[in-house]
Amino acid sequence: MQRSNNQGSILINLLLKQPLIPGSPLGLCHLLSSCPEAPAGTQFQLPGLGSTLPGISSLRTTGPRDGSCPLSALREAQHLALTGLNLVARNEEGASDRDPAEGGRRAFPLHRLPGAVHLLPLVQFFIGLHCQALQDLAAAKRSGAPADSPTRPSRVSPGAEASPEDPLCNLEGFSVAALSVLQHLVCHSGAVVRLLLSGVSAESAAGEGGQSQVRGHCHGDATSAPEGLAEDQGQHPLLKMLLHLLASSSAATGHLQASVLSQCLKVLVKLAENASFDFLPRFQCVFRVLPQCLCPETPLPSVLLTIELLSLLVDHEKLAPQLCSHSEGCLLLLLYTYITSRPDRAASEAQWLQLEQEAVWLLAKLSVQSPSSPVTGSSCQCNVEVVRALTVMLHRQWLTVRRAGGPPRTERQRRTVRCLRDTVLLLHGLSQKDKLFTVHCVEVLHQYDQVMPGVSTLIRGLPDVTDCEEAALEDLCAVETDVDEPEMDCG
Repeated sequence: MQRSNNQGSILINLLLKQPLIPGSPLGLCHLLSSCPEAPAGTQFQLPGLGSTLPGISSLRTTGPRDGSCPLSALREAQHLALTGLNLVARNEEGASDRDPAEGGRRAFPLHRLPGAVHLLPLVQFFIGLHCQALQDLAAAKRSGAPADSPTRPSRVSPGAEASPEDPLCNLEGFSVAALSVLQHLVCHSGAVVRLLLSGVSAESAAGEGGQSQVRGHCHGDATSAPEGLAEDQGQHPLLKMLLHLLASSSAATGHLQASVLSQCLKVLVKLAENASFDFLPRFQCVFRVLPQCLCPETPLPSVLLTIELLSLLVDHEKLAPQLCSHSEGCLLLLLYTYITSRPDRAASEAQWLQLEQEAVWLLAKLSVQSPSSPVTGSSCQCNVEVVRALTVMLHRQWLTVRRAGGPPRTERQRRTVRCLRDTVLLLHGLSQKDKLFTVHCVEVLHQYDQVMPGVSTLIRGLPDVTDCEEAALEDLCAVETDVDEPEMDCG
């Protein structure tokens, strides 16, 4: 029981930290008190309805025309959140129980902490406002409405100014704070993880949690799931909103948009990490928005989170094939292109090396899980690009080792050597299964020819070199010779 009490205290301390994440001025306290009384006469227009609501953002809803639904929904959500904090602090409702759906995917059991579920309506409210504002903005652009039209979303708080170029700035700030709260909830509460992935309604969750107040804020309000995702029956509305934000933020620019994208991915990573194996197929819906997270405009840290998410999802045999779609949106193809082109000029060399290492380990995981791995044997363009990408990564990682000189001494250097060893085995596996392996090497022949002798010497000099690695190096060096000879004949 003492350990469970500690878990509740840890969650409370994380939620009350100010700010929740570096660079953001907002915390849970702002979400709990974000509707102060406005000065006398201050009114905010509800776009598209012409009604008013004092003290809170003016977003279009399909609720009552006097605007009472969003305001009452927020107040109810804030009350529920405070109730949830008290329940977590007191560890009531059997918070010391372990989630029976847990698998063996975590080093430590995840406590249920069911009181944490009562914070979800507040999180959903602010994320829902952001989603609705994005929909309104997209609709305004399609209709050609000017920037100062009524469809332009206004600010949550009258005290904070958003730049003219970014009218969503304030809403995004609150959304980032809400996503940060959600991240802590899925990190520490098994009840929250189960609820988000079970797809049960909020009313059903209320019965399970013991409080009938945990329900939808109002019918058709701004916290409803985005219209474009309404066909996904059985998904929790909050999960639908995460997908909507992923799709919207990955195509946007700016610091806050990058923070929204990053926080969405962090939530999904922790959700997948803490989900039982049987719940992993519920992430099928995520794959349709992930191609946008691997586009050239995506910041490297978000691509790294995407790889981390994929590495968790491919544990399930039904999800692993989703990485290759035999189309331009193929996740593996997009990943190879991102790595070889290095589009994020703001990222450091160390970040790029880490990204390449995580990509290699994702591919290594895929290659050993099943004979029908999407890494090999596919007719997709990704089967051509994988040889080029692995050779480029092998070359870059080897240059890092060569510049360091001597045997690996630091943890970073040991990770690089491990990456080299895994890349060699991946290339060897491709050379055995891909009849056109030598042809696919032609574009990177210079790097291949330059790197193989040095990598071979390094790995063969390791005290724990395996017979498999010895055989792989022998075959790959033979491939190098085979590729080199035709070029000499042509000369």
